[in-house]
Amino acid sequence: MILISETQQFDTVVCRDTYEIFKTNIGTEYALKIIGFIICDDIRQEVGSKVTLVGVYDNAIVFTPPPGKQNVSWPISMKLGFFLKILREEGDHVQANEFELVISRNGEEVLHKVNGRIENLLDKKIVTLYFVIPAFRLTGPGEMTVEVLFKGRDDDPLRISPDTGMKIVEASGSRPVVH
Repeated sequence: MILISETQQFDTVVCRDTYEIFKTNIGTEYALKIIGFIICDDIRQEVGSKVTLVGVYDNAIVFTPPPGKQNVSWPISMKLGFFLKILREEGDHVQANEFELVISRNGEEVLHKVNGRIENLLDKKIVTLYFVIPAFRLTGPGEMTVEVLFKGRDDDPLRISPDTGMKIVEASGSRPVVH
């Protein structure tokens, strides 16, 4: 697991092989495709190459005002884990050896960046990337999106994103209000 507190550069990223479970042709638009994306409170490396995800968010992170307050005080700093599974289909020859993951709010404001190296990408069917940001700073309600850029030696970066983002919601009274 990669544990980070600010934008950092890493020598090696946690990558694992998964046996050829995914044999369907998922499409030809991208050489790589995100097939799993989870945001949670914590990620723990367990014995036997297992990973435990704690406090998995469904489609929104909801904040309620503290007692006696009408509104949430932004920004909010919290611990967040990001878990991605990326499929490399047979015949794909992506030569990427580095990645950059960009987490944004409302498609504009960059909240955090993570850079790292991926070794032996061509040897892997499934690439699993996961890390915990102990002091992730959310600046307000909206939608948190993730984009992964895979960079090779001379190529333009390949950009991929999950199909959906994560709503950041401020609860008002007893009901959440999506902004």
